[in-house]
Amino acid sequence: ARLLEALGRPQDACLALHVAGSKGKGSTAAFLAAGLRAAGHRVGVYSSPHLSDWRERATVDGEFASDELWMASLRAVLDASHGDETFFDLLTAAALHLFAAAGCTATVIEVGLGGRFDSTRVLKPAATLVTSIEREHEDVLGPGIEQIAWNKAGIFLPGVPAFAGAGIDERALEVLQAEANAVGETLQIAPAQRAAGAKLEPEHQQRNHALAGLVLERLGFGAAFAKLDPRTVRLAGRFELRQDGAGRAIVFDTAHSENSLVAALELFRRRYHEQSRGVVFALRDDKDAQALAAALQARL
Repeated sequence: ARLLEALGRPQDACLALHVAGSKGKGSTAAFLAAGLRAAGHRVGVYSSPHLSDWRERATVDGEFASDELWMASLRAVLDASHGDETFFDLLTAAALHLFAAAGCTATVIEVGLGGRFDSTRVLKPAATLVTSIEREHEDVLGPGIEQIAWNKAGIFLPGVPAFAGAGIDERALEVLQAEANAVGETLQIAPAQRAAGAKLEPEHQQRNHALAGLVLERLGFGAAFAKLDPRTVRLAGRFELRQDGAGRAIVFDTAHSENSLVAALELFRRRYHEQSRGVVFALRDDKDAQALAAALQARL
């Protein structure tokens, strides 16, 4: 907050949507951004992690910002820094500065980790939303799903509509509802899927699409969103299809919780059931590799 104050509070330059959750943040953010662009906005999206290029973390209308914009924003942030900010603090400030400099009229900002104590908590958004709650990063956010939900609900603010995706564990949902009520808001829960529209895979994309639709409808952008074909919305690292030099299909997915990994692998099997398949699975050391491997073994 101190750093952004020195930069002239670039986070206040345009409408912002703040997205937290254990999974589904990136896809939901992509649907939100597509709806806002369809409504005529120039949209900045801040997300993490990146898959191939760190510039994926701050895009403008779905494209990398220019090197000149990045250099100017990074220089401004480093000049204003007190030296005690984290890497994520500095990158968040640079992205917000970049979006303002690029003339964005709306932004979709993903939480980095949790929500209550995240660098992105400096926003004054038009809406806050929690996509899902799962047991993850318990060394920081836990222990237990209720404590994780409490951390993610920290983005709820007085006077700002609060939303949640479908299918959240009842214990976590009770925490989200209580935290929304504590700031004077009623938690609005999205349906599992929209009443009309194309079928999406993996299935959890239906929930992400429905949550984005509810938020945009409440903000007055529902008509523009309804005209979009959600199958045209693409996001790096979310069942992303590429090819190697020999023309073989390679699917990249950044799924890192049990449910999302299972969904990605089951879709992988359905799509390529007649072909020889292989899986390369990489984990950070803060994940329970044995538990995830046991859950996935039968699906390989």
